[in-house]
Amino acid sequence: MKLQARPHLSIGGLTALAFFPLAPIPSGQSLTPRNAAENNSLCYSGAEDFSTQSRTKEDLRMAREIRSGILTIRDLSMDGHNIEVIVTADREVVLRGVAFSHDELKKIIAITKRCAGQYSIKNLVKTLKY
Repeated sequence: MKLQARPHLSIGGLTALAFFPLAPIPSGQSLTPRNAAENNSLCYSGAEDFSTQSRTKEDLRMAREIRSGILTIRDLSMDGHNIEVIVTADREVVLRGVAFSHDELKKIIAITKRCAGQYSIKNLVKTLKY
């Protein structure tokens, strides 16, 4: 019997995929994320973009904290994890992008409110499913 090379790593009978459990995909979602042009067409045109991001340490720290908080929500769609967070010099947090549902958007806004403190929040996120 001839042994064949396998494209995956096997350690003790377990493949490498066993070490990286995948989060379940909520029903109605696909594995393929939309591209940036499609997401931008779903959002308001002419809205704030990263050129309006404040460069102060405090604002950059807040944007990083909000983005990290969003990434910790395990049951978000790929688009939900890719929400843009912009903190402007006017003490405003702008959320832009696409969320799969209103439940997903509520989770994103809850994280943002917890991190933003006294900053105002401008929600430009569009939802795909009601």
